[in-house]
Amino acid sequence: MRTGLRFLAFADPGSAPGDALPLCRFYVRPEYGDSHFYSADVAECAATLAKFSNSWVYESPAVFYIMLPNVATGTCASGMKPVYRFYNSINGIHHRYTTDVNVRDDLIAKRVWRQEGYGSPPNQVVMCAPAA
Repeated sequence: MRTGLRFLAFADPGSAPGDALPLCRFYVRPEYGDSHFYSADVAECAATLAKFSNSWVYESPAVFYIMLPNVATGTCASGMKPVYRFYNSINGIHHRYTTDVNVRDDLIAKRVWRQEGYGSPPNQVVMCAPAA
């Protein structure tokens, strides 16, 4: 379900900081769930492709460019905003992405959504978006 919320990213490597990474995008076919999955982790993109190639369409290895947080702490660099990713633990397919802490906390409280990312809950961060 679309929420009307969004996060920013860099459209191409020329407009992005030097350490920005390409973000891959997968589309889960409607017969399996009709959803999208995003990752800036090259290893995670490769693992997703290997594991779900029959049900998920690999749409792009670089739909846009974004930063990864510190992998130990989940902290974003100055001028960047944490992006939180959740997956639905009931069906294991649908994902939610948010930069809004209130939305993050609401998803955690529902106990259906499982947080993914770097760092420790509730501050597990999957990527870092430009703040403005």
